[in-house]
Amino acid sequence: MKRKVVSGIMLTLLLIGMLALAFNIQPVKAVDWWPMFHHDLNHTGYSTSTAPNTNNTVWSYTTGGNVASSPAVVDGVVFIGSNDGKVYALNVYTGAHIWNYTTGSVAWSSPAVADGKVYVGSWDSKVYCLDASTGTHIWNYTTGREVLSSPAVAYGKVYVGSGDNNVYCLNASTGTSIWIYPTVGGPNRRLESSPAVVDGKVYIGSDDHKVYAFGSPPSSVGGIWIPIDKFGLLIPYIELTSLLAVAVVAVVYVKKRKRDTGIIS
Repeated sequence: MKRKVVSGIMLTLLLIGMLALAFNIQPVKAVDWWPMFHHDLNHTGYSTSTAPNTNNTVWSYTTGGNVASSPAVVDGVVFIGSNDGKVYALNVYTGAHIWNYTTGSVAWSSPAVADGKVYVGSWDSKVYCLDASTGTHIWNYTTGREVLSSPAVAYGKVYVGSGDNNVYCLNASTGTSIWIYPTVGGPNRRLESSPAVVDGKVYIGSDDHKVYAFGSPPSSVGGIWIPIDKFGLLIPYIELTSLLAVAVVAVVYVKKRKRDTGIIS
């Protein structure tokens, strides 16, 4: 009986394989969605999705203003801002309107989509969090100037720059401020760079000619880490000092052990 069952299973698998070859059936691949500016937290701009070889227009949708924002595409929906002050959600296959949300000014910032929420900045100085399915307002946070920077969302936090030259870290669920870092600003300067998040650190540029990195020190360095210009003194040899201390303790222990066992007097 067991042999017949096994033979039947093997025959079924063989038939499926033959049909797949005959009809050129390809396995279904998971879609590599584009959830934020430059695709991912590393800002690689790289996708494993296939790309078109022609300029055939599948669809287009007309907003009420210029579109400087870059789209995020997640779960069959295109999210994008417009100079008409609105954030749009469109059907990825047809371009049909799903919802739109009106901010207080131009929406140049590119949306980031995470955990069913859309995060985007606006010229009205605010960072918005919207429900990705309905466009319902969840929270907004007011900075000191226009927000052209595109948010990065990681580990329950929203990182974004503002025209007030500050870098903001906000709670992704509530919009409350976790920390703010002021770069060197001025009347004709504004922070437009969009943050990248890699290996527990946040990287962003500023109009003060500097690139900043925030986070824990690399395991190979030690001491107070970035930003260097804000904290004058570093302690770059903490790990080396720790290793020397461990070595000294080990030597003392070995000598004591030898004395205790009578190996040496």
